[in-house]
Amino acid sequence: MKRPRWRNVAVIFTCLMQDIFAAKVKLFKSAAESAAQDNILSLLGSQDTVGRSKPETSAMEDVILNLAQEAKAQRQKPGVANDSGNISDFVTDLSSTIDGMLQDLLAAAVAANDTCTAGFQNLTSCPEAQAHTVYYPPGFDGDFTPLRNAHTSCRQEIASVHQEAQDCERIRSSAINTEQQALLTFNQLNKFESPTECIANTGNQELYLKTMRDQFRAKRIAWWDAYWALGNASARVTQWACSEKTLAYFNKLAECNQAQLNLETMACDVHAHIAEGCNTTATCHDNAWNNYVAAVTSAKTTIEDLKYQYRALKRMQCLIEAFKAADMDAAIDACISQIHSTAPVESSCVSAFTGQKPNWIVPDVCTQGYSAILSPNDPNFNSTEYVPAGLQASPCYAACCKRDVYTWVLHAKTFASRSMYVSEEHFFYDMDRAKTVCESLTSTQCMGVYDKWCDGIGDEDPLYLVSGSVTPSDLSASGTGSCVVEMVLGGATTTTTTLPAHNCTWQVNVSRSQNPTEVWKTWTVHNQGFDDIFQFTTCSTEGKDGTDCQATTPNGVRVMTNRAGQGLHTGVCCNQFTNAVIGSQKLSCDGFLNKYQQRPSTYVATTKLLSESVVSRADAESRCLQLGSLCWGLLDDSCDNENFRMVAGQLLDEDNDLLASQVSCTYKKLPVT
Repeated sequence: MKRPRWRNVAVIFTCLMQDIFAAKVKLFKSAAESAAQDNILSLLGSQDTVGRSKPETSAMEDVILNLAQEAKAQRQKPGVANDSGNISDFVTDLSSTIDGMLQDLLAAAVAANDTCTAGFQNLTSCPEAQAHTVYYPPGFDGDFTPLRNAHTSCRQEIASVHQEAQDCERIRSSAINTEQQALLTFNQLNKFESPTECIANTGNQELYLKTMRDQFRAKRIAWWDAYWALGNASARVTQWACSEKTLAYFNKLAECNQAQLNLETMACDVHAHIAEGCNTTATCHDNAWNNYVAAVTSAKTTIEDLKYQYRALKRMQCLIEAFKAADMDAAIDACISQIHSTAPVESSCVSAFTGQKPNWIVPDVCTQGYSAILSPNDPNFNSTEYVPAGLQASPCYAACCKRDVYTWVLHAKTFASRSMYVSEEHFFYDMDRAKTVCESLTSTQCMGVYDKWCDGIGDEDPLYLVSGSVTPSDLSASGTGSCVVEMVLGGATTTTTTLPAHNCTWQVNVSRSQNPTEVWKTWTVHNQGFDDIFQFTTCSTEGKDGTDCQATTPNGVRVMTNRAGQGLHTGVCCNQFTNAVIGSQKLSCDGFLNKYQQRPSTYVATTKLLSESVVSRADAESRCLQLGSLCWGLLDDSCDNENFRMVAGQLLDEDNDLLASQVSCTYKKLPVT
């Protein structure tokens, strides 16, 4: 609050007194009178021009009081007792000055009370809350039933899909074993060496011919039996091609994982909004109360000063008026003894202050927590959300989860037989991809990855997932340098992390709650993971934006983070307005754009294709982008935008291996330029 102009009027008032007194100097003409006048002028000129309010007012009051006493003394001297005409002009000028000072003082009292009152009214400016208030994300009503049902039904359905795939694999494995045995039998019979029993060790030619006939008849029968047995065994292997059932299982698994991610992401959002809402409400109330107390304290100090000054000004006003009284001496004595009331400068706001903080309603969720669903980052989340329903969930990939990273232990010179594979039909040429799929299956279904040459590549022989029922003790010793990398939850002695190491550039579209469906800003974010998630989960007071917002919002500015919780961009201030990510897409990864150029009428031989089967173009493009240089592009065998296959980047010679075709077409993944 600015200092009222009456706070620095001591000098002005003193100068005015000097001018008026000099103009009225004819009142005191004798040498003795001149000496008295000099004393008064010396007193008027000695006032501190930069003193505080009380000293200033006290000095002015002393000037008037001394003036009154001097005037009283002069009137008692011969020759000046009846010279009251000249004093009337003098007191009139002084009265107008004091009146102006009183008006300024009363205005200052009103301003101090208004400031205090504004602080009191601000106590009700915080968002109103009730005991049952829950700070849900925009658009969510607190009902987790649809999300839970979608996840539960998917997990329940996947059991039968998985069983079908496993049954098919068991039957196919048995059929392959039968085929191998039949092939061995056939190969043993498919040798026409001269039988020793046909050697003519006697001269009986009839016996020799008969023996030869019987021998070759038995061979013929056995050969045809083995031939048909091999054919039937091969037909049975062909009949039990399990790729579709295996692919159906993995598609169903991806669907369930997405349903789980939807549930856990919403749970994360709810807990984040509740934490922010409770903190914002409490901070708002605390700030409002502290501001109110500060306003009361400031107003009280000001009012106390004004009371002192008001009494002094009223005394001065009384003394000046006494100069005009018929009995000036009596009037001056009355003014000196009078005690003036300070009621006009009292503050109703300061008087009403009790120091008792209001009992604001604190929502139950802020004191008791949110019980409808735990935070996915809570160690008891799985046991309360999934175990009671008998669900086998995947690890949490929601943004708020500080999940334990799977680590990998190398078992060198070990071998996993085909019967230990999760599936013979599903194999990989990239170790990172194999590990990612193994993690998604969890340790109950995947023990690790079998690498025949232990080179982590799988160029010559692919990598296979090892079933979760297999333990390290079940593995056999390898004489060819094979190895198995075991997936272990948590730390281990010899480990490598499998967090995505991709370097991807994303484009992220962000909205504001004022227009939740419209793009507010579009950001390009570099050096992010392939499967990153972007959302607004926290506030910060750091940086220029945080400091700027803190001027009006204690919590600072909203921050967009990635899956790892790294701050990337700032949004709006952390007040009643919010931000949301309404769309994101990968622009490039590991030096390749998320764009594909069609090569019409071209074909790639099967030997140049990756074994993974992908149906939709979107899935194929995403998977090829994830594989980096291991994937050259895509093959659409009928060029009908369906049933895509991925072309191996390390096997394809673009100048020689793109063959002419009447019906097929290929799509080359474009590099970043």
